[in-house]
Formats: sequence, C-alpha cells, structure tokens
Amino acid sequence: MAKLLVVGTTAVECADTPFAEGFNAVAVNFTAAAIDLTGSDTEAGTYTAVATVPTIGMIEVTALPKWIKASAASVYIVE
Repeated sequence: MAKLLVVGTTAVECADTPFAEGFNAVAVNFTAAAIDLTGSDTEAGTYTAVATVPTIGMIEVTALPKWIKASAASVYIVE
C-alpha cells in the first residue's frame, strides 16, 4: 500500500518510516508551476534546496532531510 505525505509552505518533519530522514521518496506536483522543495536539520534552521518538482510532474528525492517544505501550494511525497 502506498503512503502519502502532503508538504506545503509550513515545514513538515520527516520522522516516520517510510518518510524518515535519509530515506528516498517520489515528489509529485499537480500544479501549473514548478515547486521548489527545501530541507533543514531543524525546524527553525536554514533551509537549502532539495529538489525542484516540475510542473505536473514528479521527481525522486534522495535522502529526505529531517524537515522539508515547499515553495508554494502542495507537493505530495509518495513511497
């Protein structure tokens, strides 16, 4: 059974399998613009680029960070 994590502009902790820190997953974007994913080791830390999810597309995210957020709208992380 597939699992789903919805990521928006508020940081989400990647703490539980299959979305734990260091795990790989696929990010899916159903919007009309690309969305940047950023990650950090702490919720209030400095966020750096993780991946850009293309318009109406998907991309593999390798080694999920501890905290992740999107530049806009919602990105769906599936495993």
